[in-house]
Amino acid sequence: MAFGSANAQHNGLTAREVLISGDYNGNPTPVAVTSAGLLQTTPSATNLTTLTTGQVTATTTSGATAFVPALAGRKALVIKNSGSVAVSIGNTGVTTGTGHILSPGDSLSLGATDGAAALAYFVITASSTAVCSYAGWS
Repeated sequence: MAFGSANAQHNGLTAREVLISGDYNGNPTPVAVTSAGLLQTTPSATNLTTLTTGQVTATTTSGATAFVPALAGRKALVIKNSGSVAVSIGNTGVTTGTGHILSPGDSLSLGATDGAAALAYFVITASSTAVCSYAGWS
């Protein structure tokens, strides 16, 4: 939608604002954008200092073995299935019926916003074996 000028308004929003979402009452929340229409953000310092990596061959009985150990303060985690069969990822005792399915070649990225990156993860296959790896930053 074109506003016509930098100071023009439409439905209470200026030309340099865009409606991203509303609050719980349905009231719009305008967010500033640049003159090129890009969302203005303020990056926060992540202070990543440590990279941890690991690899495991997932089996039909490996759901009781920690694949990714818990690590308080981990800010990001990527888990990749390099195998030729799907794996299930979850908490201790994960089964193929309870875990998050990660297809061959797929990866799962977790951030620190909800604490999921700091948790321990376990992996299991329905059949055969699959090599899985992870990289975590803290």
